[in-house]
Amino acid sequence: MAMQVARLSDSLAEYQVDAIHMLAIAVSDQDEKVAWTAKAIALCEKSTAPETKKWLGSLYNNQGWNAHSVGEFTLAQEYFEKALVERKKTGNPETIKIAEWCIARCLRSLEQFDKALEVQERLSDADVYVCEERAILYARLEGREADAKLFAEKALAMFKEGDVPEERLAVLRGIVAA
Repeated sequence: MAMQVARLSDSLAEYQVDAIHMLAIAVSDQDEKVAWTAKAIALCEKSTAPETKKWLGSLYNNQGWNAHSVGEFTLAQEYFEKALVERKKTGNPETIKIAEWCIARCLRSLEQFDKALEVQERLSDADVYVCEERAILYARLEGREADAKLFAEKALAMFKEGDVPEERLAVLRGIVAA
C-alpha cells in the first residue's frame, strides 16, 4: 500500500510542477520567478515519473532566461545547456533547435561571437530569430558586413508588425544602413 501511495504521489507531482511553473511565469518579481522555478526544478529532479521529468527542459530554459535577464550569463548558459540535454531526450527537433538557439544567444551575451555564430549557422536561416542573431553576430565580426546586411534585411522582411520591440528592429535597420 505504501508503494502505491508513493507512486501516486510521484505521478501527481506533474500537476504540482505545472502549477508552480505557471506561478513562476505569472509573478512579476524576478526573485520570486527564480524561487518558484527552482522549486519546480527540485520536484522534477527528484521525481521518478516520466510525465514529471518531461518538465525539466522547459524549466531549465525558463531559469536560464531568468538568469540572463539579470546579466548572470554564465549561470544562464549552464541552464540552457541542461535544457538542451533534456530536449535531446525527447527527440523533438523543434525544441532541440530552440535550446540550441538559446545557447547561441547566451554565447553572444558572453561575447563569444565566433562560438555563437557557429551554432546559429547550423540552424535554419528560414527562422526569423536565427536571421536576427546572425545579422547581429556578423555585424560584430570584422569582414562580415555584407553577411550582416543580408541577414538583417532578411529578418526585417520576416518580422511582422508588433513581433518584437522597436529597439530590436532599430538594431537591424542600423545594420542595413551601415
